Amino acid sequence: MKTVLALLAIAALLACGTSCSSTSASGNSYTYSASKIGKSRTISAASVDGRFVILDDGSIWNISWSDARNVSRWRSGQTVSVSPSSSSNFPYILNHQNGASVSARHGKKLD
Repeated sequence: MKTVLALLAIAALLACGTSCSSTSASGNSYTYSASKIGKSRTISAASVDGRFVILDDGSIWNISWSDARNVSRWRSGQTVSVSPSSSSNFPYILNHQNGASVSARHGKKLD
């Protein structure tokens, strides 16, 4: 069931394109909780094209096009950690257990 929900969420994000960005009350881009930075998370799902990843905490990550090829090889059950980056377009880095690091933007959390 989780896989089906994850795939539906990915399909909705793909259909949404860039017009569905989440913002906080202050108008800033949706940010990932500072208490979760650096902690190991498990991948729940990754899109076939490598553009989206859903982690075990329900967070959805949009991956930069230049890094999507690396993510297309990631599988459910593997681990990543999240760290901040200096980029304003992709303000986070997902660090995979195999040593690969990709630029990412935090999306919306699945309920």
